[in-house]
Amino acid sequence: MENNDWKPTANRFVAFFDIMGFKDYVARNEHNIVVEKLMKMKTALNDLENMNKDSSVKSLLNTSETRAITFSDSIVFFSKGDTEQDVNKILLDSAVFLFACIGDGIAVKGAISFGEITVDFKNSLFFGQPIIDAYLLHDQLLLYSAIIDHTFEVKLNSITDKKLTSHFYSKYKANLKSGRVEHLLIGPTPAALNEHILNVSKLYENISGAPRIYIDNTLDFLNSLKAEYKSV
Repeated sequence: MENNDWKPTANRFVAFFDIMGFKDYVARNEHNIVVEKLMKMKTALNDLENMNKDSSVKSLLNTSETRAITFSDSIVFFSKGDTEQDVNKILLDSAVFLFACIGDGIAVKGAISFGEITVDFKNSLFFGQPIIDAYLLHDQLLLYSAIIDHTFEVKLNSITDKKLTSHFYSKYKANLKSGRVEHLLIGPTPAALNEHILNVSKLYENISGAPRIYIDNTLDFLNSLKAEYKSV
């Protein structure tokens, strides 16, 4: 895909994701199995990128363009700019990618930030404080979701039409390394909630001991959403 109309340096959104337990997964499985798992993740990324090319989808969902880069166990989404359409697309990407990964048994967590970022595909140059902020915040998160930082939250609050975006996030006292802190978290829509709970529960089959706290915390978050949806 051509990126000639992307400004290398601009105010834009970034969503940083990590695959959890990736090093252990590589050590425990044959190389071809790891590749197969990563290809499933790549399929989800390609599906999201194809939305950029479908004008009918972009018009229906009121979205702009995003691009993703991957390296080792990290996946980073960048928006083209800082418009309302860019907000919609980075949220859509984050939600769809998160749920697709969990559905394939790939445990991921992430964070979304906003600010001045250089995204130069031609020279493979990607840098900016928001990338660092998203990485540091995601590292604090102790559940499988994507946490929204204050810079993105301010932009989110300025949106006039939240019909699309409001389906993808909820306020919650998120489990962080420092304790429970109120943040906005990416969560499934009511229609997808039960399936997502089932897929998260299946992750118990892959790990034992302390890492299971991520699953416990995620299920607590999802069950709080279920109670919230029932009260509406």
